[in-house]
Amino acid sequence: MPPAVSIVIPAFNAETTLPDLVSDCLAQTFRSIEVICVDDGSDDGTRACIEELSRKHAGIRALSIEHGGPTAARSAGADTARGEWVIFADADDRVDPAWIESLVTGGLEVDPLGKADIIAGANCWIRGDTEQKKTDVDQKRAMSEFRGLFSRGSRMDEVWKRMLGCAEKDASISHSMCDKLFRIELARSVFKGIDRSIRIGEDTCFNIIAFARARAVALIYATGYRWTDTQNSLSHTPQLCALQDNRTVYAHVKKELLAHGYGEYAPLLWHDWMNRLVENQLWWVCGDKETAKQLAVRFMASYEEAASE
Repeated sequence: MPPAVSIVIPAFNAETTLPDLVSDCLAQTFRSIEVICVDDGSDDGTRACIEELSRKHAGIRALSIEHGGPTAARSAGADTARGEWVIFADADDRVDPAWIESLVTGGLEVDPLGKADIIAGANCWIRGDTEQKKTDVDQKRAMSEFRGLFSRGSRMDEVWKRMLGCAEKDASISHSMCDKLFRIELARSVFKGIDRSIRIGEDTCFNIIAFARARAVALIYATGYRWTDTQNSLSHTPQLCALQDNRTVYAHVKKELLAHGYGEYAPLLWHDWMNRLVENQLWWVCGDKETAKQLAVRFMASYEEAASE
């Protein structure tokens, strides 16, 4: 019998962190899973590590590709997945034992008829400061109040506001691919149209397109994914490279939103979110907020040009 959920882990030079994550996945309380580890052309011992893990554990499948970045690795994993649902985890992160079960159980509670193509939970970050703990409590309260099944059409308006950060003091939806279950057919269709060269913003690009194509989305509060900030993380990619990738992401996303009937409001919401992101990245580069704001206007003009090509 095929597994219900496929966990895809793209791994590049992750020989020191991958075993811990795999151990976490094997300890899941939801047992109908498979773990697909994709070596993304590593030049350390990652490939050998994956092959050894797959020999020791029947539930682990090994895959190796030429180095192409996280999108290429995730896509390769999704192509070979046998589960009805797929979820992604980064090789330097950790997950709680109930990570998958909380998503599956929560999804069934709000969507007993199985209409949703996405079951979205809430990302949980490893931080010890009081302010972050308060944020986590607020997010749990807000997501619990907002939980439900949201079908394609006008009802998705509320989802887009939370996805794009335009709903003040309300439940936000993270852009992570690691706190959501995606129907495998949807995930594969999204990967087919995404530029494989994107390395920063790839989660955002995938999520926005997936939400635009989904028949329905189940929103719940289900945590358990533990993001860790390591030195080799792609989040530390130079800001100028991130700005270049943002241009590609914006072009992909705007076209998809227009194509799937969200043209009345979603591009404007997306523009607002992207503009704030670009300003912050430029501020980091030039060190002056006013200069960053002026430069952001030029960057956004080029993004609009790319989106209309």
